[in-house]
Amino acid sequence: MSSGRWKVRCAVAAAAIVVVSQPAGAADKDFSGSYYCTEEFGGGIGYNESLKQWQGQAFIPQAKFIVGLKLPSSTPNSGNAENLVQTYSMTTTDSGTTNTSACTYSGNYGDESPVRLETDFPLLGCWSNFFSYRIDLATLRYLRVYFAGYVNGADNNDNTPSVMGGTCTKIN
Repeated sequence: MSSGRWKVRCAVAAAAIVVVSQPAGAADKDFSGSYYCTEEFGGGIGYNESLKQWQGQAFIPQAKFIVGLKLPSSTPNSGNAENLVQTYSMTTTDSGTTNTSACTYSGNYGDESPVRLETDFPLLGCWSNFFSYRIDLATLRYLRVYFAGYVNGADNNDNTPSVMGGTCTKIN
């Protein structure tokens, strides 16, 4: 066999090995898009004016919001080649408004840092407008926590801490 053919066969074999060794489906896991989220339950603490004390209480679920995800980058996880670490720019928009806010790790105003997730465990966590969000993109369930109030010393219901939860639907 000539050395030219040998080189071609080696190159073809090497290319086949590279293609076969790529993680199956990992590159296909892109969660980019818009998700419409609806509260289904909630609770927290509220001030009972007649008893002059804070109490646990159920809240009426009413919030609806849109989560926007854009995938700027994706890299293999060094511990598991089939599990990609992806970074997304994430926004939240209250339904019926055009008020869009970045949802970032720090939650600081003006912070545009992306959120990260691993494709094998697609749980996003971020902060936006005093809310902490946890969204599982595999189950499409979320929790939204509001921590403000109570600790500021004001005994009223102007600012009541809460935990709300619900589901999301991918809309595009």
